[in-house]
Amino acid sequence: MTGINTFEVGTDISLVIRQSDIYGNAVYDPYPFTVKVVESDSKLPVTMSGEFLRPLFKNKTEYMLVNVTLKVTGNFSLYIGNASLDIAGSPYLFSCIPGTYIDNCS
Repeated sequence: MTGINTFEVGTDISLVIRQSDIYGNAVYDPYPFTVKVVESDSKLPVTMSGEFLRPLFKNKTEYMLVNVTLKVTGNFSLYIGNASLDIAGSPYLFSCIPGTYIDNCS
């Protein structure tokens, strides 16, 4: 992640992935990525809320939106990949500072 990497608890943390093959050609079929967040020091998984991975646009596209929301403060690593390989740049390091988390706001 470049730019801002400190978020308040309850804030949506989003980034866009462009799916491509090894030659840089767009891949339009959604790939079954896994998304997980772990504490940077302990490497223990962290519970996330929200929609983790979905197409960025309604039409068939190579762009996927990753969106997570955390309920706890600390320093974290966001891993995106599959069972055997993480995408380039993963893990993405970020911090969550105190804020307000509202669950199921109506």
